[in-house]
Amino acid sequence: MQMLQSGSGPRLGSVRQSHGQSSFRLPLPPLRANPEGKVDRGFSILELTGKLAPQGLLVTGASTGWRLAWQIMVKELAPQDKSGTYVRQSYSFTNKIGSAEFPVESGRYHLYMGNACPWCHRVMLAMVLRGLTSHISVTRLASDPSKARRGGWIFNPQSPDPLFNSQDLWQVYDTITPGWKGRCTAPLLVDKKTCKIVSNESADIGAQFCTL
Repeated sequence: MQMLQSGSGPRLGSVRQSHGQSSFRLPLPPLRANPEGKVDRGFSILELTGKLAPQGLLVTGASTGWRLAWQIMVKELAPQDKSGTYVRQSYSFTNKIGSAEFPVESGRYHLYMGNACPWCHRVMLAMVLRGLTSHISVTRLASDPSKARRGGWIFNPQSPDPLFNSQDLWQVYDTITPGWKGRCTAPLLVDKKTCKIVSNESADIGAQFCTL
């Protein structure tokens, strides 16, 4: 297939399709004018500020600003060191099942976990291997940072929050600990009777399951 230029050949923009020694022409549809004459030109920022600042400076500034805002937001969702390596935070909920405050009791504890989280996976593996699935209830969270008010874990209609009817995991944290300022991470192990957090550290929860 060959595009033909204007001049002695067919009209500009037509297409010649060749099959062996013969050929035929496929005319391209003509450009259509905007019937209403409406064109979206944005806010005409570049036009209005052209005499005050070069276009390149405005474009570069806007691009850099959006990139910086995105990097700051990502660091809040996933803290990292200077090299960009993810850094796990230290947790304040380090209670133990089997203590006086959290006795061993079937059906008393609830686990919030997310399928997209590897730390949740090891907790679920420990739970299944220890045969605790009939003793500890589980809610599977969906990952959607665009809908979560903080963090990324939300509840969907197929797996709602059975304890607090929360919309996302941040609301669970804030309900149990009003004014919660930390990160809203999973897995999260909660005492259903006292509505207190047992632990939100995967290694700690997995170790506790292995002793039950």
